[in-house]
Amino acid sequence: HVGRQPPSLEYLTAAKGVGWAPTSSVKTRLCGAMGKAAGVPDCTQLLVLTDDTVVDNLRLRYEADEVHTNVGSMLVVLNPYRELPIYEEAQMNSHVGVRLANAQPHVFAIAEEAYLSLMRSSTSQAILVSGESGAGKTETSKRLVQYISFRARKDPSKAASKLADALVRSNPSLEAFGNASNTRNANSSRFAKFVQLHVSNEGELTKASIATFLLEKTRVASHAAGERNYHIFYQLIAGVADNAPLAEQRRRVLKLSAFATPQAFDYLRPAASALGAKPPTSTPPPFEPDALEQTVQRLAAGGLASYQSSSVLKIISAVLHLGCAQFELAVGGADGSRVIGGEAVLAPVASLLGVMEMSSLLLERRLTIAGLKEELVIKLTPAQCAGARDALARALYELAFLWLVRAMNRSMWGAEGGGDMPFIGMLDVFGFEDFAVNNFEQLCINFCNERLQQFLVERIFKAEVRLYAEEGVPLPGGGALAFADNIRCIELLSGIPHGIFRLLDSQCISPQATDARFFAEINAQHFSHPFFKGARHARGKGRAC
Repeated sequence: HVGRQPPSLEYLTAAKGVGWAPTSSVKTRLCGAMGKAAGVPDCTQLLVLTDDTVVDNLRLRYEADEVHTNVGSMLVVLNPYRELPIYEEAQMNSHVGVRLANAQPHVFAIAEEAYLSLMRSSTSQAILVSGESGAGKTETSKRLVQYISFRARKDPSKAASKLADALVRSNPSLEAFGNASNTRNANSSRFAKFVQLHVSNEGELTKASIATFLLEKTRVASHAAGERNYHIFYQLIAGVADNAPLAEQRRRVLKLSAFATPQAFDYLRPAASALGAKPPTSTPPPFEPDALEQTVQRLAAGGLASYQSSSVLKIISAVLHLGCAQFELAVGGADGSRVIGGEAVLAPVASLLGVMEMSSLLLERRLTIAGLKEELVIKLTPAQCAGARDALARALYELAFLWLVRAMNRSMWGAEGGGDMPFIGMLDVFGFEDFAVNNFEQLCINFCNERLQQFLVERIFKAEVRLYAEEGVPLPGGGALAFADNIRCIELLSGIPHGIFRLLDSQCISPQATDARFFAEINAQHFSHPFFKGARHARGKGRAC
């Protein structure tokens, strides 16, 4: 797992607990080296450096509640799955002014090194947080933001202090709209983000901004068995129950009944399990009745007015109601499709979005052709109507999410001119994903990780080979350094001119584009590629795998 992680100047990876116990001989060597059963704080200090000794060292430290371990300038963090008193203010104070080489392994030590490096060189710094789902990336990112906000807060009365507070509060707000429960993690981030913290020459936080990537839009309309949709949907339903704060007002505004349940909404019911999918091991607990009110209060603390947060929640509720629309052939089958139940089904959606009627948006497609004054109206089939419904729901949710991010950025924009200052950037990305059914989002997520893996290859292995060559030092073992280079995989997806993404772009603008044509083109271009497995039985035909 560690070997798959790409480094930065300061690099941090979150990982799950290692799955086997150390052997007695290895444990003896490790304990003897440290004089106690807590292992070695830096794996590069191991006398015998192998995969087994690294894993055994991590296990020893994990069992002693030492969840942080260095690997050179990288930090491995194992998720303890429980609260440990290791992120308190006392720990923050103890790391102030301590360089990484002199510090014990800790998230705060990485953050302090980035801060000190920025202050010393006036050069922007980067911290990368990576790991598999459930490894603790979200929590680790929050701790990094917590420490840098603490470190860059010189005077509590200044605007920089308020900016730091707003930055810390932004994380839970985004979690409500961008996190969901999956089979591995009850609070899985379904988007990636890059946080920039601009620091002045005096060491104070001047501006902060958040850029988000790869929001998993398909989850809005469909999620697998054992998983849930985004948290905010369930908070809405919990927030209109009789025992919830402001329940009656929210029921009126959001067009929801006091008896609403997740099972009543199509978008909150899981899709049919895919062939080979593992059954869920547990059901996530329901949200508390005050969860929605807490989210609203966090949005207010982040600078959103009450009418703004209310408008966002109305859009989210509209998406919920939109998913309940079902379609059938119109009477006689000649006039396209109709909504089962009539306009009454879409009335809450129209009211929440402030439009006159919704049917035409879902039942027909309108085209304006150059040279013609009239619109061309194409009636849609029931299956096409369902596709239009889901596309609209995904677009509405994404736009609401992006608007929230922009609103939070406006509240954290700080003093004028601070954006020209160097910054500490923190990248929090998905790990590799491989589900029973993988969507386009998984392809993009895994491509992003392949690019990060190439960063590791270029930054560590290839750079080391170049350094050996420049200094005339023979490589270890007397031959070429063995490492896995994934550049061919990256070229398969994004290479010019026939990478899979580029072929997809060309198909999307073609009026005769179909899935079959796209698959055939991929097979024709990449049939013999070592990283590609296609339909081998008929060259250029069938599905791409």
